[in-house]
Amino acid sequence: MELRIGDKGANVKVLQEALRVEVTGTFDKKTRVAVIGWQSDKALAHTGFVDQQMWEALGCAVIAIPAAIVFDSEAVDGDGDGFVQDGTRYQRPRPGSKKK
Repeated sequence: MELRIGDKGANVKVLQEALRVEVTGTFDKKTRVAVIGWQSDKALAHTGFVDQQMWEALGCAVIAIPAAIVFDSEAVDGDGDGFVQDGTRYQRPRPGSKKK
């Protein structure tokens, strides 16, 4: 998982805690400066973003964020396995819901 300036969320908080900067959950300019400083200290390329190599070097666990369940009024669970063809979790339409 890559993180860049402007990104937000739980993984940014993990990064900020590891870098010992203010934990805001937003990859801001202060976080970018801390990333570049850390990369410099470890003799890595000064990219200013976090890639898999940096995550591993930090020893941080990336937080897996589950995909959202999306309601599609036209989705069909043809084989009854609970998923539509693309693997999206199927939610049965509520009575009275209208097609778009």
